[in-house]
Amino acid sequence: MKLAGVILNDKGKIVSSFQTQLSAKPITAENSESSGIIFNHRDPVAPGIYQVRVAAQDERSGRVGSAMQWIVIPDLSKGQLTLSSLMIGGQVLDNAASKETSPQVQLSVAHRFLRSDQLGYRIFVYNAKRNAACAINLVAETQVLRDGKVVLNNRSKLNNDSADRERIPYGAALALPSLSPGSYELRVKIVDAVGYADATQSIDFVVQ
Repeated sequence: MKLAGVILNDKGKIVSSFQTQLSAKPITAENSESSGIIFNHRDPVAPGIYQVRVAAQDERSGRVGSAMQWIVIPDLSKGQLTLSSLMIGGQVLDNAASKETSPQVQLSVAHRFLRSDQLGYRIFVYNAKRNAACAINLVAETQVLRDGKVVLNNRSKLNNDSADRERIPYGAALALPSLSPGSYELRVKIVDAVGYADATQSIDFVVQ
């Protein structure tokens, strides 16, 4: 399988690109549950608005698929409370045995979940203020909305044991059996009681 991608800034100029070859085992009854292919590519880019375009071609069948998405890289040097994008998937992975310092979300590209699934999500908090004891005071307010109405609501205090002082992770898992099939919005608001600030991120998903 051939895979290629390009990153463009808000003026349409290419700031980065990549091209690679991937191999995958044929789908069988034994591996049908884990037949997806995960590819990661990292590029340092300056704060700004970007569009990421990716295309893949199956060399055997000739079939081509593509996807694109706008992303925003915030300017953390301004010192304002800032959140990463919401990352959602089927589960939160503990990478204790790997080189990763923080757990990662097994991402869902389609944002589609069965009612029997757990919707794991992860977000990172930047520029959180600390009090005189060098402690944070952050609260996460999580809501699931359908047609603008709140159907699930949760409030949780973030812990203060993050090894990375500049990037504080927060994540949880939502049980979906109580949600009927349809489209929803996951909204996470982080409230900083020390810095008297808040920030919100949201993402859409579908329950099947």
